[in-house]
Amino acid sequence: MALRRTIGALVMLVLLGVIGYGMVRIDRAVFGSDGGPTTSTPTGTTQTRPKKRLLLIEGLAVRDIVRKVGKVGIAGAGYAAAATHATPPTGFLGPGERAATIEGFLFPATYDVPQPSTGANLVAQQLKAFSAAFKGVDLSYATSRKLTAYDVLKIASMIEREAVAPADRATIAAVIYNRLKARMPLGIDSTIEYASGHWTTPTAPELRLVSPFNSRTHRGLPPTPICNPGLASLEAAAHPAKVSYLYFYAIPGNKAGKMFFATDYATFLAFIAKHPG
Repeated sequence: MALRRTIGALVMLVLLGVIGYGMVRIDRAVFGSDGGPTTSTPTGTTQTRPKKRLLLIEGLAVRDIVRKVGKVGIAGAGYAAAATHATPPTGFLGPGERAATIEGFLFPATYDVPQPSTGANLVAQQLKAFSAAFKGVDLSYATSRKLTAYDVLKIASMIEREAVAPADRATIAAVIYNRLKARMPLGIDSTIEYASGHWTTPTAPELRLVSPFNSRTHRGLPPTPICNPGLASLEAAAHPAKVSYLYFYAIPGNKAGKMFFATDYATFLAFIAKHPG
């Protein structure tokens, strides 16, 4: 309303022919240090746009974020469209690599979102946060295993959906690395959950889902990340534990969410028989 009254006053002054030297111009927005526009006032001070805080936790997929952005006045459809048209940070993908979606790059964090805002603005904030976080991840070990930065991001996304206990992250990463080396299907059910459109235990028919994301039937990494992982999972994906495990199982009833790990299938099955889910 203040801006509208100021504009109205200026229009009136123009009509009266009395605009003189020293009148404040408001014919363009002035952007604050955080990228949010501010409004100039006659006294030379600025009024920063109000902000709303949005918490995006680790492990959300784009479809999950779409359902949350309304809390800060962003239309879900607008955010989905912005995510569809977004591209990974320049130079992130290796030669010949292609990211079919922006999944994985929308960094989880607490965002102060200027009001009003758009899906494109929030996506830009998330991509900037991702670049800042990922540049500190040492990829030397992953590179020695012939894995790219995008491969590490895919692994991190699976770790994020599978791990509950923080201490298990690097060990789950080791299982993934070991299975890749052995050319075994990864058997990560969260990839099937992603393809099925929900984060609940896959049904028997879903386990047979015909999809490149079905890591029970397809070898190698999924086509894209399955969620947007946090820094702890990114670090674990780049620095797996030095263990030979090939199997893991969520221990039923364990309040800390710990996993049981095994190197051979017989031991794995024996543990499940004693601790059915």
